[in-house]
Amino acid sequence: MPFAPARTPQRALDTIAADAVRIVRLPAVRTELAAQGIEATGQAQREFQKQVETEYARYERIVKVAGIKAD
Repeated sequence: MPFAPARTPQRALDTIAADAVRIVRLPAVRTELAAQGIEATGQAQREFQKQVETEYARYERIVKVAGIKAD
């Protein structure tokens, strides 16, 4: 679930992801996030990575078709 620098050890990523999922599943945290309009899903790291890659590909196509350029 976390974003981290390239070559971050998988064990570290797994630990951070597990802690993040545990925390966002706490009722008090879910309530606070919901009050801010955030829906915490508590996705597993691999699911989150797949979602990010899917969204990246989707918006990459939109940017190309629309001819959007960064300044």
